[in-house]
Amino acid sequence: MEKVNVEMTKEEFARYERAMAEQRKKEEALRAKEERDAYRSLASTTVDELFPKLEEASAVLSETKREVYETFGKVIETKKEVMGTAAEGQRSHSFLSTDGRRRIITGYYQRDGWDETVEDGIEKVRDYISSLAGDEETRKLVDIILDLLSRDNKGNLKADKVLQLDKYAESIQDSRFAEGVAIIKEAYRPVRTKDFVRAQTKNAMGGWDDLPLGIT
Repeated sequence: MEKVNVEMTKEEFARYERAMAEQRKKEEALRAKEERDAYRSLASTTVDELFPKLEEASAVLSETKREVYETFGKVIETKKEVMGTAAEGQRSHSFLSTDGRRRIITGYYQRDGWDETVEDGIEKVRDYISSLAGDEETRKLVDIILDLLSRDNKGNLKADKVLQLDKYAESIQDSRFAEGVAIIKEAYRPVRTKDFVRAQTKNAMGGWDDLPLGIT
């Protein structure tokens, strides 16, 4: 059989190269899509495999925390009866193990809150401040009071600072200031946010290490 010699012109060769390049591009795009699909499948099946285990762990942890709250609730009631303390304002209780090397702490978090009358109290305090003379000692007092009335970056008053005004009300003989501080104190409405349980063990240095009770 006679061999056929096929020659391409430059234009034909250029078209051929473009066609091959386009073919390679399509193959690479298909391979990349297959890899992405394989990854998505791997991620999804891993979630399907592990999620039930996390649900089970969450259920066990929730049930255990409920048991801790209820059991220590009874212990706290007994403490109130035996010790003769009300402890309504106590936000946490700590209990030691027999050997003193383990402890459980139960309690709740609290967020500062105020009713609308707090602004009236603040206004009365500011009225008093504006009436003061401008000597050095007075300016220091003004700065202290304004700092106690300052708000955080979310616009909230901080109770631990505001309630310090009480000690100044005793030394400042001004009815507006005293009334303003009283209104502020009466306006305080702390909000209980969520309960917590901490389990800790004593380390070799005498400090306390938390037993992890969450996935963080």
